[in-house]
Amino acid sequence: MITHSRGGRPPAALTLAPLTGYAITWQGLEQWPDTGWLSQTVLHWNDFPTRVHKHADELGLSIWAGGTQWVRSIGYWPWDATRLDAIGWRSSNAPHWLGESQLTERSASLLSYGTVNELFAFDVIRRSPDGS
Repeated sequence: MITHSRGGRPPAALTLAPLTGYAITWQGLEQWPDTGWLSQTVLHWNDFPTRVHKHADELGLSIWAGGTQWVRSIGYWPWDATRLDAIGWRSSNAPHWLGESQLTERSASLLSYGTVNELFAFDVIRRSPDGS
């Protein structure tokens, strides 16, 4: 679960951070801080030039509800001989081509988004230099 930067209740059901490449949606904020009623979805499209500590996670999702992490895009992986698995598609639930290397040059961006009541929609895209 990602908590609000001030440590308290998020000011709105949507936290959009386009420069860092995250969208965080909340449901149940009126019951804050009772985790039994809270849910959170995090969409990752982060793509930054240096790629320092970058995972292959563009367009991945993390879903947390009722005090349980139901879906996670990036988890803990030991820093050992399997490091390429840790930063690759294997450690992510993000869409990618079968056999695609985590080292593939790619870019991701948020094209648009919308919200109505408790419904959120995001139009995100990930591209490789060849246009795929």
